[in-house]
Amino acid sequence: MRINAAGSALAEEDLAAVVGANLSGLRLPKTEAADGVRRVAEALEGSGSGAVVQCLIESALGLELVFEIARSHARVAGVGLGEADLAADLGARGDAGLFYARSRLVAASRAAGLPGPVQSVYTSVRDLDGLRRTTEEGRDMGFFGRSAIHPAQVPVINEVFTPTEDEISGAEDLLARLEESAGRGTGAFVLEDGRFVDEAVVASARATLNLARRAPEATGGEAL
Repeated sequence: MRINAAGSALAEEDLAAVVGANLSGLRLPKTEAADGVRRVAEALEGSGSGAVVQCLIESALGLELVFEIARSHARVAGVGLGEADLAADLGARGDAGLFYARSRLVAASRAAGLPGPVQSVYTSVRDLDGLRRTTEEGRDMGFFGRSAIHPAQVPVINEVFTPTEDEISGAEDLLARLEESAGRGTGAFVLEDGRFVDEAVVASARATLNLARRAPEATGGEAL
């Protein structure tokens, strides 16, 4: 559930209304300070709720402090960008003005021990080609999943973030070869295309298979 900005009088009223309800999580818009996030998280703890907190970064100040926000409390499960408001605050025009913000968000999330952040919405509902292109760009930057504003967007988003059959079989083959290599007393080898298989490559293969196992559970709203 989305409430008003942490620290505002309206947010306090929102919390009083929903604390104690059967919530899975709260989304905090316009997050700019770790203290405000902690107050919300502590209110949830006091109620015995198991809800997590998602923080939206929508200003230059929030972006500057995103790492502190991301690790402000154990209930913070993720951070995301409110790109329209952020672009207005930055005076940015087009995607080029948001590349740094997106990259910083990914780095801050991972540095804080959180999963890859959910990508911001794509507002051109009928432009599914544009949705696919920008979602692929986000995936390649380290985002995982994307907020959707129309049900028609969900299949495209899920498809982009779901490993292909070739990616799955490649990961399975690599791990099988790693096991075979370990049986011979060595933990590394070189693929036919010249790539050296090290721990990072193996971790990526395992992540691909884990994601493939999760894919059928994906649902709409915030896709995969």
